[in-house]
Amino acid sequence: MNILSRFTIRAFIGPFLITFAVVQFILLMQFVWKYVDDLVGKGLEWYLIVELLVYTSASLVPMSLPLAVLLSSIMTFGKMGENYELIALKSSGISFFRIMRPLLITMFVLAVGAFYFSNDIIPAANLKSGSLLWDITQKKPAFNLQPGTFYTGIEGFSIKVDDKSGENGEFLEGVMIYDHSENRGNTKVIRSEKGKMTVDEKDNLLVFELENGYSYEEMPVKNRKERNRHPFVKTAFDKQVIRFDMSAFSMERTDEGLFKSDFRMKDVGQLNRDIDSLSTRMDSLFSDIGTRLTRKYIAIIDTLNRDSLDQLQKLHKTPTELLALYSKGDQQNILSLALTKTRSARSYVSSYRKEVSWKSTIIARHILEFHKKFTLSVAIIMLFLVGAPLGSIIRKGGMGMPVVVAVLIFLFYHIATSTSDKLGRDWSLDPNYAMWIPVAIFAPLGIYLTYKSTMDSRLFDVDAYLEPLRKITASKKKKNATSTNNP
Repeated sequence: MNILSRFTIRAFIGPFLITFAVVQFILLMQFVWKYVDDLVGKGLEWYLIVELLVYTSASLVPMSLPLAVLLSSIMTFGKMGENYELIALKSSGISFFRIMRPLLITMFVLAVGAFYFSNDIIPAANLKSGSLLWDITQKKPAFNLQPGTFYTGIEGFSIKVDDKSGENGEFLEGVMIYDHSENRGNTKVIRSEKGKMTVDEKDNLLVFELENGYSYEEMPVKNRKERNRHPFVKTAFDKQVIRFDMSAFSMERTDEGLFKSDFRMKDVGQLNRDIDSLSTRMDSLFSDIGTRLTRKYIAIIDTLNRDSLDQLQKLHKTPTELLALYSKGDQQNILSLALTKTRSARSYVSSYRKEVSWKSTIIARHILEFHKKFTLSVAIIMLFLVGAPLGSIIRKGGMGMPVVVAVLIFLFYHIATSTSDKLGRDWSLDPNYAMWIPVAIFAPLGIYLTYKSTMDSRLFDVDAYLEPLRKITASKKKKNATSTNNP
């Protein structure tokens, strides 16, 4: 590797790593804010949160990696242009494409790595994060008894305390427990002056040791006369122990195999096989629909005399004229039967339409995901070809103008990608081509900017666009002066 290659790669690596880390962090914080309600207040171990964030970070790479390439390429070549390094290299006879070549090779290597990452790592990470996030969202919030409010997190009980004290809030005052675990309403109430709350970690139990209290319970009766007397039992106690099962508060891990049918958790080989399988099922479904509708039509014909109907059809008469050949009684029977079969066929088609629409969407999502594995690699090279010449034309380094330009370009790229994905899902566009539309838009732009940068075009120089107008204005002034001097 020569000095020029080492110089350009070293100038690129620093901004790339920094921008990639910053973009990953921003996208990860967006994920955290989205699921903050599901993560907070459940007593999750720290390693579970870290595990979820690591798996989620892998799924964010397809968005952060192209943006990091675009931004860092603009910053690198913009700084080289601002420091007149590009001018010095070009003046020594080195073309702009030769300056780009080491980084272009680096982008090809990065694109190959991105494909393998997208095909092997991301599906596994999506499977892990999907199952873990499901388990976390299904987990009950951690036991948190606040003074003055009823806690209803334990099924069948409502608990309220007036005050808590102690290092861990284990000493309670003014305890009230409504027991409606037998589905008879609030028929049992326990009150005590004070108590102590402990946790039996071995048996996973929450233990309340109550002191100086009363237990009130309405007695169940069978006849109405006894019921009108509202009998109940009041029991005083010096000490009473109540145990609550805390197993519902522990998080149980779901079998990851239940999530493997999701298209986001499959590699290229699995997606290709599933696309063929789903397409075969769809063809079978259409064939089944056609067969059933044909049977319904034949059922109408079979109710008539088929031989006489064939003879009548040879007369080349319209359906109305053929119907007039039958008696009024037969006409009513024919029309009534046709109407019944038509309504049945309409209901049948309506029910199948939803199934066809759902299966079509599933096939489209698989096809789109299949092509996303490849478009990520192409997007890396494509956005580099846009960012590198754009940076040399702008000739501004740092986090100012390059960031603004990169965000605007990537925003347009993201909108184009999202729109193509949406159009592909509902088959407004063929899913096999939908994900390649952003490539078709940005590839010519990258070639154009590379050409302009190679030719040292003043693409963003306002004076370059005003110069023709100045020439026209100067020419008109010269003509006016000539006509004035030569009347």
